[in-house]
Amino acid sequence: MTLVRGEVNILGGVNITGTAAEAGDIAHDGPDTSTSFPVKVGGLAKDFDGTDPGAVVEGDRCQFHTDRQGTQFVNIGNPYFFFTAAASGGATTGAALVANVASMSIYVTDVILSALTGASLTLREDTSTVAFLSVDFYPVLTAGQSGGNFGHSFRNPIKLAANKPLQYTATEKVKINVSGYYAP
Repeated sequence: MTLVRGEVNILGGVNITGTAAEAGDIAHDGPDTSTSFPVKVGGLAKDFDGTDPGAVVEGDRCQFHTDRQGTQFVNIGNPYFFFTAAASGGATTGAALVANVASMSIYVTDVILSALTGASLTLREDTSTVAFLSVDFYPVLTAGQSGGNFGHSFRNPIKLAANKPLQYTATEKVKINVSGYYAP
C-alpha cells in the first residue's frame, strides 16, 4: 500500500476488520475540517436540447443530469399533469370532465368555476359518489348582476379512486377549469 498526496493505492485484496466508516459524514451546516472532506457527487453533462436521456425501470439506480456548467436539471412539472376546461350549455348531469387512466387516480389541485346566473355545480368521481366540491352561485339582488366566480387551490390535492373519471353536474350554464395530475 502506498500513500501519495492523500490518495491510497492498494494492490491485491482488501480485508477490513473492525468498524468501517464512510467519509463525508459531517452534519448539515457543520464545520468542515482538514481531515474530513465531503463526498463528491457528479452527474452527466447534457445539452438542454429536449432529447430524452433514456428511461429507467422503477427502483433502478440512475444518474442525474446537469447542463455543461454543472447546474443540475430539475423537472418542475409532473409528467402526468393535466389542465382541462369545459362549458355547459345548460343543466348537465354526470358530464365527463377528466377521463380516467387505467390503474391511476386523478388528483385535483386547482379549480376555477364561473356562472353568469344563479347556478349549483358539483364535482365528483362519478354520479354514484358523494361530491367532493359543491358550489352554489346565488342570484345577486342588484339589478343586472348575478352568478359569480370561484377559484381554489387545494393544499392537499383531492384524490379520486383509481380508474374513476372526474365528472360534474350543473343546474345552469357554467364554465369550469380544472388542473391536477394522474398518479397511482
